[in-house]
Amino acid sequence: MKTETIDNVILELRRTFPVSRERLFAAWTEPCAIRQWFGPDGVRILDAKMDVRPGGKYVISATGSTDEIWTVVGEYREIASPSRLAFTWRWDDDSDWEGVNSVVTVEFNEQPGGSELHLIHRGFPSTEHRGRHEHGWSGSLVKLARYLVRSDDATKHGAFSWSELITTDPKAALDFYTKLFGWNTEVMHMEGMDYTIVKSGDRAIGGVMKAPEGAPVGWKAYVTVDNIDETVILAQSLGAKICIPPTDIPDVGRFAILIDPQGAVIAAITYVK
Repeated sequence: MKTETIDNVILELRRTFPVSRERLFAAWTEPCAIRQWFGPDGVRILDAKMDVRPGGKYVISATGSTDEIWTVVGEYREIASPSRLAFTWRWDDDSDWEGVNSVVTVEFNEQPGGSELHLIHRGFPSTEHRGRHEHGWSGSLVKLARYLVRSDDATKHGAFSWSELITTDPKAALDFYTKLFGWNTEVMHMEGMDYTIVKSGDRAIGGVMKAPEGAPVGWKAYVTVDNIDETVILAQSLGAKICIPPTDIPDVGRFAILIDPQGAVIAAITYVK
């Protein structure tokens, strides 16, 4: 019987996307994007630290339904924007992966109407691990397709991109809206508060949070703008009041809350690119 070595255990996938390879490459090299699509359904990214340069390292931590935390680590070997990306891949704190550094190579090829992604992952500890990663990578690429379609719309200047409910009782509000609209939810534990993402199917469409003391309650819509600071200056010149000045949200973007001349409240945001 032939003895299997890690070198001949290979996973290969091809997928097409209706976006440029520049957009596709960016989705693989920006932490804020990785947090939104990386991992199959049921997996949530907790953190993504990425030093995207040859020799740079990355650490991605994720969790699932059991709340167990998994961490994948590696080093970038090749960065050729927007055509090719190569990096090592190893699960931390997994004895099966001790001394193993598998390699992922991703090519981004132009094609009519979009681009093709060609992924090769080689050097698994076993065929069993290859099977697990086929599930993981296939599910991730499905989520990547959803993210690219959503983000292409949401990041355009003038687009409504997020809705947020400020409420005195998030639990009661979520009970009402999930029953009314069939939304799914996912809780993010942030410093000093919980923020609940609401989803239509798998698509994140907004959030719910407890109102800070003295803050007005109600739904608030976010509109994407190319430059939040310029937008605030323009809004003031048109008679708006600034409720919250331009403020950074780490790994998300920079936002401000405005009150228009008729007294309506709206938020504007410039997303991290």
